[in-house]
Amino acid sequence: MLHPSLTELADAAPLAQDFATVRGVLKESLDLLGNALNHGEDPAELAGWLSQVITDVLHSPGLDAHVVLTGPVGRGDALPTSPVRWLAVVDSQEDPNEKISALLTEVGFIAEPIGAATREEWEQRALAGEDPAVYLDAGTWVAAIAEVDDKALLQDALSSRPPAVETYEGLPSLDMVVNIRENLMIPTVKIARWAAHKSGSLAPTTAQRLVDARGVLTNDEVDALTQVWTSALSLQSKRWMDRIHDQETTAWDLPALQRATFGASARLLSEVLRSVEAREIDTK
Repeated sequence: MLHPSLTELADAAPLAQDFATVRGVLKESLDLLGNALNHGEDPAELAGWLSQVITDVLHSPGLDAHVVLTGPVGRGDALPTSPVRWLAVVDSQEDPNEKISALLTEVGFIAEPIGAATREEWEQRALAGEDPAVYLDAGTWVAAIAEVDDKALLQDALSSRPPAVETYEGLPSLDMVVNIRENLMIPTVKIARWAAHKSGSLAPTTAQRLVDARGVLTNDEVDALTQVWTSALSLQSKRWMDRIHDQETTAWDLPALQRATFGASARLLSEVLRSVEAREIDTK
C-alpha cells in the first residue's frame, strides 16, 4: 500500500487550479518518489503512481491544455528518467508544447513533445499507420483505431536486442558499457507491445501486456520478460537515486549484485528474443 503522502498528491493532481500548482505537484512528485524508493517501496507500483500523477496534473485546469500522454507515462511505466511524451490536441487554441516543455524541464523531467494537431488530424495519422507505437501507448482514444503492422512491430523489437554480454568468470566483463534503459527496458517494452497487440490486447502497461501475451509468447518467455522488467525498473530506480542515470557506466562501476542482476537480465532477454525470432521469422 502506498504511503498516504503519495495518495494525497495523486488526489490533488487533477484538481490543480493554476500553473504554479501544476509546477508544485510535478516537483513534489519527484521528492516523494525519492523518499518512497529510499523506504523500499516497489518501483513498479511507484512507476504507475508517477505516471498517473503526471497525466492527471497535465490534464488539470491549471494547465489549460488538451494533451494526450503516450510513451512511458501513457503506458503507466514512467520513472523519473523516462521521457514525458505527449500529443497536443489543438483547434483554434495556441500550441501549448513550448510551455509544457519548459515546465517539465524546469522541474527535472525530460520533455519530448510529438507535435500539435487537431483531434481529427491525429486520428487520421493513426489510421494511416504512422508511428503505431505512439498511438498504441496513447490509450484507448487512438489505440483502438490505429493501423498496426505487427511484423514491423516485431522487427523493431528484435532490432533493439541488447549486445551480447561479455563475461569473465560468469559475470559481465568489467569494461562492458551498461545502459539499463537501452539494453533492458526498451527491448522489453517493444516485445511486450508487439506480443500484446498480436494477442488482441490494448492493455497499456508493459506488465499487463506481458500477462495478456500468453499464447503469443510461451509461459516461460512471459515469466522471463516479467523478471527482466522488474529487475530493470529496480536497477534504473537505483541509478536515479544515486544521480548517475544519465552517465555512461561500465560494469566496473556497478556494485557486484547490480552487475550480476544486469548480466542475468540481459541474457534472459536475449534468449527470449532469439526464441521469438526463430519461431516468428526463421520459420516463415
